[in-house]
Amino acid sequence: MPSELVVLGRLENLNAEPTVVNPDDILGHGWFNARLHISRVVRGRVASSVIPVRYFGHTYLSERQRHLLKLYRDKDGTYFVCASPGQSGVRCPSDRNGS
Repeated sequence: MPSELVVLGRLENLNAEPTVVNPDDILGHGWFNARLHISRVVRGRVASSVIPVRYFGHTYLSERQRHLLKLYRDKDGTYFVCASPGQSGVRCPSDRNGS
């Protein structure tokens, strides 16, 4: 079942997938894969303190700082970092429903 959680943790970036081609996007966007080392679960439950995540962006997120991230786990078990309102990327169901 799809679910959401909010966690605090540090990313360990692994790789990037080919950039999405859009001639109007000067900086480019692409998918990034990382391991998220969770230091605190704010909302929800997660089985492990280290989980694989995917996110959409211009470049890698910093590994030097902790991030407060809202994650969405799809029906296949993949965790995605949810996009902030007005930004490109994966929308959490609660954001799509106006919750």
